[in-house]
Amino acid sequence: MSEKTVSVIVPVYNAEAFLEECINSVLRQTYPAIELLLINDGSTDGSGELCDRFAVEDSRIRVIHQPNAGPSVARNTGLQAVTGEYIQFIDSDDAIHPEMIARFMASIGSHPLLICGYRRVLKQNGRIFHSIHNPLPFSGEFSKQEFLTLFTALYPNFFIHYAWNKCYLASFIKEAGLQFNPNLDWGEDLLFNLEVIERCSSIRLIEDELYDYTHSNADSITSQYRVGFFDNTQMMQSMTRAFLKRNGSYHGEMKDAFERYYITRIMLGFWNLFHPKTSLTKEEKKQHIVRIMQDDQVKESLAYFSSGDEENRLVGSMIAQQEVGQLYDYLAMKSQSRMQQEPKEEKWI
Repeated sequence: MSEKTVSVIVPVYNAEAFLEECINSVLRQTYPAIELLLINDGSTDGSGELCDRFAVEDSRIRVIHQPNAGPSVARNTGLQAVTGEYIQFIDSDDAIHPEMIARFMASIGSHPLLICGYRRVLKQNGRIFHSIHNPLPFSGEFSKQEFLTLFTALYPNFFIHYAWNKCYLASFIKEAGLQFNPNLDWGEDLLFNLEVIERCSSIRLIEDELYDYTHSNADSITSQYRVGFFDNTQMMQSMTRAFLKRNGSYHGEMKDAFERYYITRIMLGFWNLFHPKTSLTKEEKKQHIVRIMQDDQVKESLAYFSSGDEENRLVGSMIAQQEVGQLYDYLAMKSQSRMQQEPKEEKWI
């Protein structure tokens, strides 16, 4: 009996510096039945030529060149081209464990979705000098309703948010007509995964860290000002809240845990306004503060500020009283000390 084929989709855009390691990590898999789709999304460096060279050397590789349209469109191009029974996504600056696909194929069975743990790695001159371990805290087969009870443990640690630590049943994705939304700047993976989970009857989890996510200081909120951070936060939280409500899970401890996490994102939105690299004027910062203060979702979650630390309680009180000037002064003062170090909860946004 022949092995089932796994289609691995890699969107490529100006990734020449790290693409070779990514491709080799796929080609070195102990599971042989793979097809690797490299979607060159209008790269202006040598990425396209590198993809073509690898395709000449290994018949399992297919290269599709297209004008630059963003990672969602590139992934959708891959989805239309796959021939395998299962689908995986890899980012072009990341790498996978040699046993990743073999472990997936030994575990997924008939489940439409499999999720694994991952490592967040920091590199210097192409070598890992630090890694943060993120094993999945649960392992086994779960019905959709059982999985939803685990949601608050998985969501804050970004096990749900991304496509790269997952394996999808291709027929399931195709029959549901699922694609990545090209109109989203952030959160397209999350929306895709929520749509998958909503349609699943069961999900397979394995705790092993089989994916290496390459993390740089540029990924941190303390490293740059993120235009539209609050709007994207609102969009992602709104999508997830609606998902939980539709599936009857937005209540009790699930609701409380989700809203407490949401408060941390609001706080990050405030700190983002005071990044030293922002070009916002004092008045523009105040305008953004007013907009956050008056946001309906923020108002609905105000009570959860009081369950946080002293800083959250103080900020929550200022929001409740609409004390724009006081909140501006407080954030301006505190932001100076916060930029000296990167708190753990601010690693990703």
